[in-house]
Amino acid sequence: MKERFLELIGSRRIWVLLVSLIVLLVQLWVPSFELNEGGFVNMALVIVPMMVGLAVDPGSPVDKWKLFLTKSRKFGTALIGMIVLVLHGFGLIIPLGITPEILTMFFVAIAGLISSFALEKKPVLHLEP
Repeated sequence: MKERFLELIGSRRIWVLLVSLIVLLVQLWVPSFELNEGGFVNMALVIVPMMVGLAVDPGSPVDKWKLFLTKSRKFGTALIGMIVLVLHGFGLIIPLGITPEILTMFFVAIAGLISSFALEKKPVLHLEP
């Protein structure tokens, strides 16, 4: 039981889920943080490809957190998306004519980028006996 709990806590997918839950709780408890339906769709456009990407390409089991936080293109791209989402929630996006539609297209591009990183063909190593 303890091993299963430690495995669950060590799962990067669980932590992605927890970050999305934190954003939802901030929406409830912080009055100055406002995400409309489009904002939640944008959050899903970051979270879902990240979860699928971690399922398809979980990365190296050795030093998985260090590599995930420092070298993962999926994580870096999702981090940019979440930063933009949080800034938008607090109304801090610089209004350079950025409409909700343009913001959603940005998140669609983020989703595509995360998905492409997860699904790109990995080289197969052929070891000589």
